[in-house]
Amino acid sequence: MARAETPDERSNNPGLTLAGRYELGETLGEGNMGTVYKAHDILLNRYVAIKTIPPHDPTSTIPSTRFFREAQSLARLNHPNILTLTTTAGLATCIFGHGIRGP
Repeated sequence: MARAETPDERSNNPGLTLAGRYELGETLGEGNMGTVYKAHDILLNRYVAIKTIPPHDPTSTIPSTRFFREAQSLARLNHPNILTLTTTAGLATCIFGHGIRGP
């Protein structure tokens, strides 16, 4: 499988592998600040949700700063109706787990 390099490539090529272990699937939702995909964690054989931010001006740090602020806020939350942040994978991706059903 190919390795996705940018959020734009991921949105146009479901089935690509991110970070060597997350096989991207269907789009679960889209908004102003990003797109959420259903993905299969090949290493742990579980399903996760992956949020990516759209490509932006590389000279601007505002989108990635907001993204990591959101990740830090989510990492502090613990509620059965909120997905738990499990890790971040670079400047343009957050990986979530818990509560994603399989195929």
